[in-house]
Amino acid sequence: MPNPAYPPALETFWLNRATALRQPPNTDTLLDQLRPEVSRLSDLFTIDRAAGFGRYGEEDTAQLAYGLFFFPQTYVRTRLVLDECLAGGRWTPPSDRPVRVLDLGAGLGAALLSAAHALAPRPTTLCALDHAPRSLATLRDLFADQGLTAETRVGHLLQPLPAEEKWDLILCSFALNEALAGEPGADVPAWLRRLLQHLHPGGLLLLLEPALTSASERLEGLRDVLADQGHGRIIAPCLHHLPCPLRRDGRSFCHEVRRWAAPKSMTYLNRHLFRDLQVLKYSFLAVTQTERPPTPAEATRARLIAPVDEQNGKVVTRGCAADGLTHEYEVLTRHLSRDEQAALAATERGARVHWPELVSKSKGRVLRAAGKPTIEE
Repeated sequence: MPNPAYPPALETFWLNRATALRQPPNTDTLLDQLRPEVSRLSDLFTIDRAAGFGRYGEEDTAQLAYGLFFFPQTYVRTRLVLDECLAGGRWTPPSDRPVRVLDLGAGLGAALLSAAHALAPRPTTLCALDHAPRSLATLRDLFADQGLTAETRVGHLLQPLPAEEKWDLILCSFALNEALAGEPGADVPAWLRRLLQHLHPGGLLLLLEPALTSASERLEGLRDVLADQGHGRIIAPCLHHLPCPLRRDGRSFCHEVRRWAAPKSMTYLNRHLFRDLQVLKYSFLAVTQTERPPTPAEATRARLIAPVDEQNGKVVTRGCAADGLTHEYEVLTRHLSRDEQAALAATERGARVHWPELVSKSKGRVLRAAGKPTIEE
């Protein structure tokens, strides 16, 4: 399926809000004024976890910079993951009542709004929890502008939820790493197990984090705890419930790399920042409150964990397979038509694929496929 686009109406909302608050002579001047704040936030999210790290949501300039530069990325990343969960019946929301959605650490509402759009036209009941009241006030304005309503709660995402509450979808999008920056001793596995108990039968818990080594490896560790203790069914990114081979081998960390089209205002802001806007990178974990079906331990079904590369008459890549192992895969280009070569070259890291007949090569180090794999929706 094609990667989702960022809705122009959301870019318009943030431009209009920034114009109303700052009253610049033109849009270019407005964006030039916000660029230093975008740069500051970018460093804050990646390399500069200074004191007060999580308080940017209380500042008008930071909100505007986030809304124009980071909000689009969170929105599309969340939509990419939700579309995968909804595809192929991996997660089935209720059809006889509104879908209840809770966003923990909601910030300005990018993930919650993305979920509402992904679930449309199903009716939804939306709730945003965040520690920053001013972020929640802006979120309410944004949702009203989009014809939606959301309940908002001030609170910390690691705090226990009311015992009686049940949800169909619980989101925590790019917020866990921020919460843990101020609470390094938090028992995250216990928090995760509690959240699963707040899901309706068949409900979905979705964690998204930056493609940073520390955040990604934390998700891998949480994933192994759930897999080992039998909590929930892992529907993505893994195709199995065996120990994570990447974590076991210590060779790399699990993350996605997906192409997208950045909005024009974001591209302008990036003119002197030189961030890579061609792709979105992120890590995630999707778990449903359903029983685990038996999974065939096969190498033919895999999730790509490396780019697709053409070299010396063959196309090569690497995948984490349903047998709980990582494998090197290759296809000889002479077995592919020109269109098949182009399609395979365009296959992105993170794609779920089903390889045709495989033959072991190079003393078992490589699996050679008879042709191009099928991309799973």
